[in-house]
Amino acid sequence: MFETIFVAAVLLLPAVILWLIPKTRRATGSGVTAWKTVPFGCLTMFLIPEILWGLYCWFAEENGIVLSGIQILFPLIGIPAGIVVIVRLRNRIWKRYNAEGPRSNVPFYLVFFGLCLAFFWISVIGTGLYYYWLIRSGKQYHGRWRTYPVTKQYDTELAFQERSIHPFLAEYDYRIRFRRNGKDTFQNLWCNTGGKTYFNIFKLKDGRLLFSDKDQDYLVDLRKQEVHMAVTVGPKVYAGRLPEGYFTSFGRSESQNGKIFLEIDHHRIEAVPVTDALKDRTYFGCITTAFHPASKKLYQPVSKRR
Repeated sequence: MFETIFVAAVLLLPAVILWLIPKTRRATGSGVTAWKTVPFGCLTMFLIPEILWGLYCWFAEENGIVLSGIQILFPLIGIPAGIVVIVRLRNRIWKRYNAEGPRSNVPFYLVFFGLCLAFFWISVIGTGLYYYWLIRSGKQYHGRWRTYPVTKQYDTELAFQERSIHPFLAEYDYRIRFRRNGKDTFQNLWCNTGGKTYFNIFKLKDGRLLFSDKDQDYLVDLRKQEVHMAVTVGPKVYAGRLPEGYFTSFGRSESQNGKIFLEIDHHRIEAVPVTDALKDRTYFGCITTAFHPASKKLYQPVSKRR
């Protein structure tokens, strides 16, 4: 919300000043008319994709329907809408204040590209100052949670959620959301400290889902609304249930009797063998900027970073 208000203020400032001054309000020259109209068109081009994206996210979350690639259409709607706003405002000004003589469209192009360039640099500088303030104040940057519905099984809706934790780098918080009978339960996953989001999802024979990305593997149980982290120890794979809340450290230990434990923050969690359960699995889909079922996006392997 803050970002949207900031962008609107930057884009509209020149136009608002010109409209408030009686002399420039009645002026009909191409240059001054461009500064009174183009900012409103630019704001339209910016707001329409934002509004449509918000409506789409709400619709997808409420109905569990994901339309891959639909976000590409939003700017294609916003850009012509902005051009219409500029042209209609221009014509209204020239008609109302009885503009005479030929008029050039060149100032409109110059103002448009000038605003785009200025907004880019203002955004870069503003983001840098905001991040600097966060560091100095000891606070952490958090974007808004984005929700990607995955499936509904066993009377439970499963969704993957992510939010940015850096103003411009690809770093994210991840979590799983279970929804049953209108009640939400969340399970945090490991933070992604670098790189785009890409999870492959597999369905196991026992009904659980395996989420696998470049960092970790997770077994998601919709019946129990639990998430277990899988680790490889020699030729075998073990899985232990993730603790509640946010966690930052991980280790592994083995007792004298051969049991494997996950050391997550101050939690010591016993891990059980899951090697056999992982053998019989089928590709279910993947998560990028949305969930893509196997019928829509072919399997692409993801290499582990470690």
